[in-house]
Amino acid sequence: MKKEKPTRQAVHEEPLAWIRQHVHEEYGIYFPESKIYSLKSKLQRRVRNLELEDVAEYARHLRDNPDEVPYFLDAITTNKTKFFREPKHWHFMEEELIPAWRGKNEIRIWSGACSSGEEPYTMAILLEEAHRNHSTYPRYRVLASDISEEVLRRGSRGIYHNRDLQPVKKYNSQFVSRYFDRDPQGNFQVNRDIRRKVYFRQFNLTFKSNPFSRKFDLIVLKNVLIYFDNEMIQNVIDNSTELLADNGHLIISHTESLHEIEHSLEKISPSIFQKR
Repeated sequence: MKKEKPTRQAVHEEPLAWIRQHVHEEYGIYFPESKIYSLKSKLQRRVRNLELEDVAEYARHLRDNPDEVPYFLDAITTNKTKFFREPKHWHFMEEELIPAWRGKNEIRIWSGACSSGEEPYTMAILLEEAHRNHSTYPRYRVLASDISEEVLRRGSRGIYHNRDLQPVKKYNSQFVSRYFDRDPQGNFQVNRDIRRKVYFRQFNLTFKSNPFSRKFDLIVLKNVLIYFDNEMIQNVIDNSTELLADNGHLIISHTESLHEIEHSLEKISPSIFQKR
């Protein structure tokens, strides 16, 4: 079913509807009418932190203060992720993609909604493992982007609690000792060699023109399409297809679908696609 765009509202007349319209127009994030009070609930904590009276006052604050945008985006999006989430994708990368990339000069990967960094570091760990097993394996670069400045700061530091590393241990128990260093506080930090190859950048997926000079061998857009309406998803998939190198792959979450989206990609599985 096609999702309808939020109707245009004045900030002083319908502040919550204005916020819904604003976040859709500026960032492509879609809250259906049925979830508008969920949007209000997400904003209440920020309203309290700013000691504002209500969401109506917050809407005016958001309109008049560009510096509020990062806090606003953090409030309305869910930055939940983990290492080796949806293991099927990482087994596919390890067993199919990494061997196929062996003859390349450089491998370029984009994690388009990287949150706090677990996903791009997962990719980098698998590529470091390929280097460990084959000294002549190609060099690589991972672009990790998100619209939230706070999660990007956390991701660039690469520091995680012991509980965060449980999926790493489950996937391969040796990866923790190989690719993480223990810090004085008892946390674990991704080692410097990997952190130097993962680049964290703030980026809005609603871009209208190609901002990249080179194409990617793999683009991963997991758990981000759920925030968009069909028009925005179509735009993101069109752009991603253009940004893929020939024979490059696009991976989305198992819970997402391109069923209603027109595209020229070959479906390898319901969540893995290839540009032929």
